[in-house]
Amino acid sequence: MLKYPWFISAKRLWQLSLIVCLLAGCGEQAWQAHGDSSRNVRVVEAYKQHESDIWCTASGVVTRLLDDDIQGTRHQRFILRLTNGQTILVVHNLDIAPRVPVTIGDHLVVSGQYEWNAKGGLMHWTHHDPAGKITGGWIECSGKKYY
Repeated sequence: MLKYPWFISAKRLWQLSLIVCLLAGCGEQAWQAHGDSSRNVRVVEAYKQHESDIWCTASGVVTRLLDDDIQGTRHQRFILRLTNGQTILVVHNLDIAPRVPVTIGDHLVVSGQYEWNAKGGLMHWTHHDPAGKITGGWIECSGKKYY
């Protein structure tokens, strides 16, 4: 009969094995969620402090697609839910950058300028700066960046 060290019973060994197997199966998702949380720190902080004009990066899941804003410059709009539950409105200028092929449930990384509002805030300047004065932002969807 196999003997285990006194502090590991056969039952405990089985439980530890099960935990290792479960973690191995969802490791990528767990690391992705951890990366999302650390990436969203600045957005969450800006929301709590009612700050605007903050350049930052956020990531989350698309929960709602909105009609394009066609008043003045055209903007693609959708709602992104962060890992902490906060939602932000993403406003992407279609007169400067290509449309991002987002669908509900897509995981995105968005870089741009955060503006506070009571609903969670919004992110704009998610494109390059045509004047070349600032770096500008981007949206990453399915491994491709849209500037």
